[in-house]
Amino acid sequence: MKKILTSFFFILFLSSVFLSMEASGPENIVILICDGMGFNHLYISELVTGEAMGSHSPVVSIGRNEALDNLVTDSAAAATAIFSGVKTITGYLGVNALGEEVNTLADILKEQGWWLGLITNTRYYDATPAALYAHAQRRETEVITDFLMESPLDLFYAGGLEQLGINPFTQKPTPRSRIHELIASGYRVLGLNFEELGSPEFEELKGTVAFVTMGDKSFENELLPGEPTLLEMVDRAFEVFMAEERSKFLVIEAGRIDDASHVNDSEAVLAELSAFRDVLSYLHSKLSLDRDLLIVLSDHETGAVAVPYGKPDGDFSLSWSSNDHTAAYVPIIAYGKGSQAFSGFYHLEEIPRKICGLLDVIICVE
Repeated sequence: MKKILTSFFFILFLSSVFLSMEASGPENIVILICDGMGFNHLYISELVTGEAMGSHSPVVSIGRNEALDNLVTDSAAAATAIFSGVKTITGYLGVNALGEEVNTLADILKEQGWWLGLITNTRYYDATPAALYAHAQRRETEVITDFLMESPLDLFYAGGLEQLGINPFTQKPTPRSRIHELIASGYRVLGLNFEELGSPEFEELKGTVAFVTMGDKSFENELLPGEPTLLEMVDRAFEVFMAEERSKFLVIEAGRIDDASHVNDSEAVLAELSAFRDVLSYLHSKLSLDRDLLIVLSDHETGAVAVPYGKPDGDFSLSWSSNDHTAAYVPIIAYGKGSQAFSGFYHLEEIPRKICGLLDVIICVE
């Protein structure tokens, strides 16, 4: 009888351990945002790569994205929903409809001791990346730059070097360059080709910021000599990511899908979608989906793109009905630990709430 009871309690102990492990949230979270990518873009990414999206057991959901003032959202309002759980007015970054600052996932996870990273192939002050660390109007570039100085990010790779006061000939900071402020705040700052522009005289760095282009990164099919691909930026960042022992939150924006769609550049769109799929394959090879959560999503659709002609041999064409954003459902695709929480139909504002629910932390919303 004693042996039976001992075995029974041992089984109960193992069950409780297993359940606690199942209930715990993901160790690391990566969000891959494909700016401007609608469901047709996603289908086109399959055509251009020849690879289906169904591998690695994804949970596929459908997202709404309307802003408070417009069914056709912009990246600012959509990114505020994604990072802060707040539906706001177009043009607003990290603020509610009253213009009041709201917490972002970066603020919340920093308080929990997480490592934070952000990679974008757009400029650092563009709406989507800025919504993670700034509280401003999307056109207030200097205000966004002010928030960059106080950023909680441990790693930030982006474009936009020209905005920070760089001599275009020497590619060195001018005396009034705001890069000096970034260095003084504790960041190691890298420029073109990841060459160091300056480092603080502290033993412990706040983190590393790299500005890999003067403005936006070129389209992937038009890269300048020495200009990194989006995948190369991600791969370089993962050297830090994999070495970091803390839980990690990384946002990667494939932002030039949107820009190529705005100008209806079919060749550039195909190149940008191929780059997105390269990054997605890379993330699947690097992350441990039994422990980590990967979310792939879009903020809005751009261009109303369609495939009016195509054959199974890969010969297809694109047509465009707009050069702007459209009101349409957007894809939300989750992989790995906690992915089941993301099933269903819901607004983008639910994403940070679901993440915080998995981690048992509170997100402050209106």
